[in-house]
Amino acid sequence: MTVRLEKEGAVGVIVLDRPPANSYDYGFLGELASAIDEARWDEEVRAVVVSSASAKFFSAGADVAAFQAGSKRQRAMTVLLAHETFRKMENTPMIFVAALAGHALGGGLELALACDLRFAARGSYRIGLPEVNLGLFPGSGGTQRLPRLVGLPRGLDLIVNAETLSPEQAQEAALAQVKTTLPPLQKQFEQTRDLMRALTAKLPNDEDQTFELDALQLPPELPVDKLGPPPYTIISLPVQTAV
Repeated sequence: MTVRLEKEGAVGVIVLDRPPANSYDYGFLGELASAIDEARWDEEVRAVVVSSASAKFFSAGADVAAFQAGSKRQRAMTVLLAHETFRKMENTPMIFVAALAGHALGGGLELALACDLRFAARGSYRIGLPEVNLGLFPGSGGTQRLPRLVGLPRGLDLIVNAETLSPEQAQEAALAQVKTTLPPLQKQFEQTRDLMRALTAKLPNDEDQTFELDALQLPPELPVDKLGPPPYTIISLPVQTAV
């Protein structure tokens, strides 16, 4: 299993664990979607932290080798599942926090952008969307969510120049909040967990009131949906064929 749900009291912890870089393929995305569903169904879980088992990577994004090995249909379905899974986090009436303590690049940052908050540990890792260096562009919502978060001019600048940021620079850009004073993964996780425990303690006790269907007010269709169905990422994948 490459993704699992653990619990710390009222806080669900989704752990990404696909060494070496938590790069995602179709199976990984399916497990992530299942972990989100499990957290939704568990009446004790009131907020969710998305973290990594790796001290070096939060996630390096899509598994390019798996993309290249798959058929055109399989690549399209992987892109579609990524969109569906990330939107599943956005549409869940609980707070999701991405706990960053290692590189969050490409689709890995797009995963974090789909969370409500991003808490970052101090360290030498990088955060960004470097896809254009590979002749690609962010295909899992980054072109919409990043400019929406940091502003259109800064967002476009980060995307077209494939600029990656330190945690401190990400905080200056309003992309993440540096919440820890030390870089170790465990320290970062502990502080994020404690912040979420404090948050869940403030939530209403009446679960029926909190999750009243009429009160969910699911967001209207966001610009991310205007991308339309794949093959927007598939077209630019540098798949080499034998001559």
